[in-house]
Amino acid sequence: MTSALSHAETLRLPADHRWVVLDVETSGMRSASHRVLSIAALVLREDGSVERQFSTLLNPGCDPGPVHVHNLTPDRLAGAPRFEDIAEEFADLLSSRTMVAHNASFDYGFLDAEFQRAGFGTPIEKRLCTLALSRRLELDVPNHRLATLAEYWKIEQVNAHDAYDDARVLVEVFGRSASLAETLELPLPVVGCKDRRATVHSREIKRVPSSFTNPGRLDLTHGLVQGMKIAISGPTSAPRATLAARLTDAGFEFTNTVSRQTSVLVCDNTASQSSKVRKAESDGIPVISEQQLEHLLERAVPGEIKIEGASGLDPAGWTRLILVSDQGKREDLTRWQRKITPKSSAATQSSCTATPAARP
Repeated sequence: MTSALSHAETLRLPADHRWVVLDVETSGMRSASHRVLSIAALVLREDGSVERQFSTLLNPGCDPGPVHVHNLTPDRLAGAPRFEDIAEEFADLLSSRTMVAHNASFDYGFLDAEFQRAGFGTPIEKRLCTLALSRRLELDVPNHRLATLAEYWKIEQVNAHDAYDDARVLVEVFGRSASLAETLELPLPVVGCKDRRATVHSREIKRVPSSFTNPGRLDLTHGLVQGMKIAISGPTSAPRATLAARLTDAGFEFTNTVSRQTSVLVCDNTASQSSKVRKAESDGIPVISEQQLEHLLERAVPGEIKIEGASGLDPAGWTRLILVSDQGKREDLTRWQRKITPKSSAATQSSCTATPAARP
């Protein structure tokens, strides 16, 4: 068996890009409605060796589609994280790197759609398709499928349609193809991704401005005040979209990014040193756990409402609540909470279907 790591050490990749080779397995062929089930990404050094790797199964919350192709059954995926749980860490890995994939428009389209659903901007700015590269090289092969190229380059493919094994094979295919292209003085088929956005049945978390003025940073001695801007980093017990909706309904403003206006960051794993955690620490923004957030929400105090003439009146679309102490004593304190209009089940249902199809 030819090792991707040992062979790659003899290669020299073009130094004008930082490369990350990846593969995804999906529940179907349409990024607008199907979902990513598995991801593997290998960050390469200039000599082609693997500097960093990322691999995970994902729970799509729907039918995984053609199990006979990828062997990812509902039982295997049941305990896996959701894409939104790993989106930030994965985005950090992809940022400022050129994505390499086989039939790259497919992988890019699905990742772009998943990042959109999770409420993130897509970090992939450039991509290279090894299928297009092998065609440019005019290799003597009957087709340009990954399995065919692996055979051509004498690379053993252990488990086809396994994201990690496909990415491992692709590291070698890319390295050898890039070396041949350099010898032939052929440019690599790198394309920009800025104007190549996927259209999704959107479930992304949209920013909803609070009806209260932002009181500034969280002071734990005083607790949460309505109008505060709250960001979240990393996995949460409750789905991020659900938690964001709760914050919005309680009079807070959920934000997808951390800025100097952010009041507090919620993160259960500060050791991850995600971009949001680093930004919060740099700007002196408090970081609390999800459990602390739940505790503080129970004791949130009213903010200054932006609606003019609200004194003594219930603004349209809002309901006035009386806070009660733990001892059951009514307090001379009020807060405002948005009235929630139930949405139809059709509107909230996850748009995820399955189509039994394979790809190159």
